[in-house]
Amino acid sequence: MTKAAPKPRRPASGARARPARGRRSREEAARTRAKILDRAERLFARKGYRALSTRELARACGVHPYTIQHHFGAKAKLYEAVLCRWDDEIRALSARHAEGSGITQTIADTIDELLDYLLLRSDWVLLNIRSSLGEGLPQGVASADPAWIRFIDETLPRMTDAPRDVDSRLLLITIEGILHQHIASQRRYRELFGRDLADATLRQSVKRHLIAVLDAIVRAAG
Repeated sequence: MTKAAPKPRRPASGARARPARGRRSREEAARTRAKILDRAERLFARKGYRALSTRELARACGVHPYTIQHHFGAKAKLYEAVLCRWDDEIRALSARHAEGSGITQTIADTIDELLDYLLLRSDWVLLNIRSSLGEGLPQGVASADPAWIRFIDETLPRMTDAPRDVDSRLLLITIEGILHQHIASQRRYRELFGRDLADATLRQSVKRHLIAVLDAIVRAAG
């Protein structure tokens, strides 16, 4: 007499179905990539490109050096990925406030949001300052500057009273330099004001100051 085929087991009541291995692998890979970017952002900002080895970065991330190579290739490509990491978000933030608004309102709304955004990413700002100074970067590390120049050229005409014939290269260096310097100057704030930009009242005063300064600069640039 033949035995009946065993019935498939049902999951226990309340048990969750396990995600497919392929999806879990993609999620794990995304988490690993994000962790590498987070640690690299902090370490590159503090030590610079040449002083940080892939092996040291791998130890800080708790992964094998080959894992970093798998996700990013050479160290220069990892540096490039970190350097351009938040550019798309910042451009989207800026574009959202520029559409159909006057120049003063656009600057006010952008700075009000952007200063808070950059304060949360002070390591990335320090990295950008290092990058602008050169720090012996190898050939082949791509800059985000061309994309930013195109963005300025496309965005300024959308403002109802924006100046014409602005040199977007000079404007980029000027605005970036001012914002980055304020983010990087927390020690000077503490020396001069007795507190830094973590203080909400001081931060609002700085925003008003930056809005007035940048509005005057952009209007004079044309």
